[in-house]
Amino acid sequence: MDLNSLFVLQFVMFAEMLAGYLLCRFHVLKPSDRSVLSKLVVNLLLPCSIIASFQIEMNRQILTNFIGILLISTGIQILCTLIARFAFNRYAHERKAVLQFSTVCSNAGFLGNAVAQGVYGDMGLLYGQIYLIPLRIVMWSAGVAYFEKKGDTRAVIRSILTHPCIIALEIGLVIMIFQIPVPSAAGSLMSGLGRSSTPLIMLFLGMVMGESASAVCLPEIPGHLL
Repeated sequence: MDLNSLFVLQFVMFAEMLAGYLLCRFHVLKPSDRSVLSKLVVNLLLPCSIIASFQIEMNRQILTNFIGILLISTGIQILCTLIARFAFNRYAHERKAVLQFSTVCSNAGFLGNAVAQGVYGDMGLLYGQIYLIPLRIVMWSAGVAYFEKKGDTRAVIRSILTHPCIIALEIGLVIMIFQIPVPSAAGSLMSGLGRSSTPLIMLFLGMVMGESASAVCLPEIPGHLL
């Protein structure tokens, strides 16, 4: 990707984020709408995008890259877990738990997907899902343990295995490894739904910024003007 294309991508993503911010500040969208967007992206749009990205021919180079990315991601998560274990002992439990969770669980599973796909296309999204495997495991194990004294191992395993993006990853791997043909209509449907995930993610982030902004609230737009 050349610099001009990268600039255009950044402009579009920030413009989408600004749209979400303004819609929230003008009360066109409510805080409850943010939950709907999040559920839609995580449970439908991202899984469709992930499955669509795995519809490529499997080869040794891709397998090698998978292993390398998985090892690097695992190493990063181990390092972050060690930092979280020792760096925040001077804080009270409530604040310590938040700092520990923030250290081991980044927002790569949400924003990272949009950036990876926007910059590197479907191949970037494919590699990104491999990178996110250790992150999601840590999020549902150590991440949950920071806030709960006793964790249910079965519940943790179930949360990991039933996460929509993990399920999509498993389906995508089966399709790619066994080269299962996907009907063109189904492939087009998943690709179309997947492409809408990035704009909605940016709108979501803009809404988060709009809700947390300390500026004076703007007046609500009358219904007849919407």
